[in-house]
Amino acid sequence: MNVTVKAQGKVFSGWKDVRISMAMDSIAMDFSLNVTDRWAHNQEPWPLSPGDLTEIFIDNKIVLTGWIDAVDSSFSETDRSFSIAGRSKTGDLVDCSLLDTYVFNNLSVSDIVTKICSPFGIKVNSDLTRASEKITTFKVSPGTSCFEAIDKLCRLKALLPLCDAYGNILLTEKSDELLESSLIQGGDQLSA
Repeated sequence: MNVTVKAQGKVFSGWKDVRISMAMDSIAMDFSLNVTDRWAHNQEPWPLSPGDLTEIFIDNKIVLTGWIDAVDSSFSETDRSFSIAGRSKTGDLVDCSLLDTYVFNNLSVSDIVTKICSPFGIKVNSDLTRASEKITTFKVSPGTSCFEAIDKLCRLKALLPLCDAYGNILLTEKSDELLESSLIQGGDQLSA
């Protein structure tokens, strides 16, 4: 498994510890990556900073687009350790509240979610007809986070807002389909 990070127009690889998580009850994915290696005296530190837009790839397939929240580094005479942590772009929806509009009239769930997400450059996708059904009035109290508003709205139509690999929102639904899968020690399960 090859994990690479693209940020500031550069590609960073060699990560030793990688954690990327997504929960069904959270609209944002989160990540942490760490590398420890030999330190060459002429080696430049990695120029990654909190707030950098980041794309994370596993075997050249994009799995997360988001922001670095924290950077930590340490070094000794012989080695260095560098780690980054952050969340997908949709993490902004958890942190921020609605600014202007608190009442939405005669709009679809998809339209309302799009209006909430547009200041953050987050797109909304859905192929479900329920997402395009109009809602007469949807009110949000001042101070409500964007995610809380989206979650409340989606519950009205039994929709599930999820984050995709590009940091955008996918309006989907829960499935009753059972997926048969097994965890294989040494295969997809590397430690426990």
